[in-house]
Amino acid sequence: MERQKYHDSLPKVVVACLRDLAYEEGVDDPGTYKMQHDTGKNLKTIVIFPKLKAVAQDVTSSLNNFDDMTLVEGDDSIRLPGKGSPVYNISVSGETIFQRMLDSKVQSWSQKRSCLAILDEVSESVKALQERLFGGQPLSDFQQE
Repeated sequence: MERQKYHDSLPKVVVACLRDLAYEEGVDDPGTYKMQHDTGKNLKTIVIFPKLKAVAQDVTSSLNNFDDMTLVEGDDSIRLPGKGSPVYNISVSGETIFQRMLDSKVQSWSQKRSCLAILDEVSESVKALQERLFGGQPLSDFQQE
């Protein structure tokens, strides 16, 4: 049984699509592709090196974004996350949801380190709020949320 052959213009179509997506012909760099021809097996292949750097930076920057932590009114030492931010989502999720978020969103070692730093900061904020409560000081509406 013989393998079915592709149309001769297929490599041209694939290369045109890659160029439309801003890929360039190159060697082993993200955002490039290279064409290979195995003369022994008579196989033509196109190897694509995807642009993964931007995706990893987006995830890391969202976890490293401590601007999502806003200062509480009148108290410079307690920082709380803004609603809807990644920091907020990490800090208010339950154990099962947190584990799912961790598995799907935080995959590299540097992202896990950033997540741990965020959790440490949130933990410090919670401790500061607890000390205020134990000291008999009322919390503002923003702090109680």
